[in-house]
Amino acid sequence: MLQVSDRNKDTRFMSCEQSPIFFLVDHENVHICAQDIDKLDSSPDTHVRVLVGAGQNKLPTDLVIAVQSLGERGQFIHLRESGKNALDFLLVYTIGQLRACYPDASFCILSSDKDYDPLIRHLKAEGLQIRRQTLRKDYTSQPSSSLMQSITGMLRKASSARPKSVTALCNWLRTKMPGCTDQELRSVIRSMEQSDMIKVSENKVLYRM
Repeated sequence: MLQVSDRNKDTRFMSCEQSPIFFLVDHENVHICAQDIDKLDSSPDTHVRVLVGAGQNKLPTDLVIAVQSLGERGQFIHLRESGKNALDFLLVYTIGQLRACYPDASFCILSSDKDYDPLIRHLKAEGLQIRRQTLRKDYTSQPSSSLMQSITGMLRKASSARPKSVTALCNWLRTKMPGCTDQELRSVIRSMEQSDMIKVSENKVLYRM
């Protein structure tokens, strides 16, 4: 488990050549996992914002790895104070921020909370492309044994040249394994951690192989 950093002061946005789509996760309502991130559209125009409540001070390591592997397209937004429907209001505020930067963007709220629906209908009437959807939990993702062996073998040989952060490790793997998808590479990182080959703490990677 990792400590969640306070990210809601970060207002940096990437410029996109095409209209981006933003997935906004109400993490108090749905506990998204790494496999959910893998199932989202992986195009360069897809962005993920995971909104975390004030009382949610820890997140699963594999989720943090999956979001951080998106680079600037993935971000956690941590609400500092608790209150009734506080995270819902923060999510709507975030949509407003993004809408101001990206007038042509579309949005998808990942939540089972139907209280968003009246607002969604209103925004659609105003011309905004927005929808709400729930998550499916009927899938698993495990790397093949040959892929796992290839990557762990390369890391053992790399020794002191091994990447020291999750972000650097993801980029290193993309370079070394250009034929693999990001989903496959993230599944290898998760499996290495589950097998105690690595330990991840606040984006830092400690190797135990």
